[in-house]
Amino acid sequence: MPAENSYEQFVDFSAEASTPGFDTPSASEIMSTTPTANLQISSPAYENMFRSFQDTFASLRAEMAMLEIENKRLVEHNTLIKKELETLDKENVKLSGANDDALKKLAEVEEEKAGLQKELSGFEGLRRF
Repeated sequence: MPAENSYEQFVDFSAEASTPGFDTPSASEIMSTTPTANLQISSPAYENMFRSFQDTFASLRAEMAMLEIENKRLVEHNTLIKKELETLDKENVKLSGANDDALKKLAEVEEEKAGLQKELSGFEGLRRF
């Protein structure tokens, strides 16, 4: 009986170990926490491939960090440009209003000038007689 009991315990233990639970780490967690010294490499070719992979991964990580920094800089620059555009838009609205006022004033002056020209023509016509 003790043999059956130990077999049942082994089966229970195996089932618990293979069933992912709340505290069971994922494969990526295991990979990220496993030191490279624990990896068993069977040949120099695999060792070179692994080193090449590590170098490539480190290069990609460094480039990704640089791209994140550049992205942050561009986002900040974009924010500044948006603020400047908002300021310019407000100034444009003010200048547009001032331009409309100036055009109205010019129309009034032109109208007054036309009236004065008409009067002057009338006086010149009287002077002929």
